[in-house]
Amino acid sequence: MVALRVRRSPAPPSMPIQLDYDIARDRFKDALALARSQEDLPQEWILRTSKVGQAPSKTFIAMLGTALLAKATDQRVDPFSLKTRDFATAYSARALCKDVLVPGAVGAGVHLGTTGREPLNNQPFFRYERVGLDMRVHRSMRSHLDYLCQSLGAMIALDATQALLALAAFLRVRIAEAPVKAPQLAVERAYSIGELISIVSVFVTTDPENGKRGQALVAACLDVVFDDVRTRRVNDPSRHWPGDVVVFQGERVLLAVEVKQRPASDTEILQFVERCAQMGVRRAAAALLDPAQPELHLDADREESWRNQGVQLSVFETAGEVIEGALTWSRMSVEEVVEAFPQRMASRLEELEVSRRALAGWAAFFERER
Repeated sequence: MVALRVRRSPAPPSMPIQLDYDIARDRFKDALALARSQEDLPQEWILRTSKVGQAPSKTFIAMLGTALLAKATDQRVDPFSLKTRDFATAYSARALCKDVLVPGAVGAGVHLGTTGREPLNNQPFFRYERVGLDMRVHRSMRSHLDYLCQSLGAMIALDATQALLALAAFLRVRIAEAPVKAPQLAVERAYSIGELISIVSVFVTTDPENGKRGQALVAACLDVVFDDVRTRRVNDPSRHWPGDVVVFQGERVLLAVEVKQRPASDTEILQFVERCAQMGVRRAAAALLDPAQPELHLDADREESWRNQGVQLSVFETAGEVIEGALTWSRMSVEEVVEAFPQRMASRLEELEVSRRALAGWAAFFERER
């Protein structure tokens, strides 16, 4: 008798979790009501949200909120998950963030750290399947990634009710962290150029806020010279143009400026010049605003930039040099520039989402003179 061999079909892969977005929207609304109430919320998640919010990459905030919303919707989910794959606890963090968390946050005035429609479609999240310490991030981000992973790990044991309370704590913190509007400054006396440079130098260098203050300074100075000045948020992965602040003439970038509030090297400057050349930008400037900036070979850098890349390079080594450049090249009178600059700077600080403390501090320089 011949024995028949039966071929067994391989076991089907585990199906990932398909979250019900209607339920997720209800969980968001429930958490929002708790966040706005006087209810005591888990101190652990208030502290974790605050600390994650200190990361230079603000997409970490959206990742934390997305994972909490996912756990509140279905406690089985893997908080580290980013993409839907063939394992039982996976879910699509990017889709949940885009379709539920971001619309809910925008409608409720919850600041997720970034204003883009798809925060998780950015570095370092878009290329990985799970959040982990193996992600490639800048060395300055390493400790923040480690803490984010610790926080995601702390979610694993949460049930849906505990996750809802944690999400409410997250929302409460992020509501409080919403950007503030720039104050309308009442500058009631004329400032000398020296006074203005002194105020700006102290403000920009005392606490750079990861370069935001220096970037606002450069943008505000270019505002009094050019009509179309654009900037981008610090750590924004978008690369539509080289540098941090650019001047447009029609659809063409006329000038690109890289702002550094940490010590920079000749190599970094030349790499920036190379990016400008590759994108067809022939005028480049570097604003090196760190008081501890070491001496560089600037004459050689300028010569190499023109000879090898066809790019004219300017370098500003202090906040005062940036302001003096604006005063020299503006079509406005010197008095008009000095009068307009405080409010222009306040608007750029608001655009770059500096801290409340920074906006209040900038206004205080002028209020105390009334």
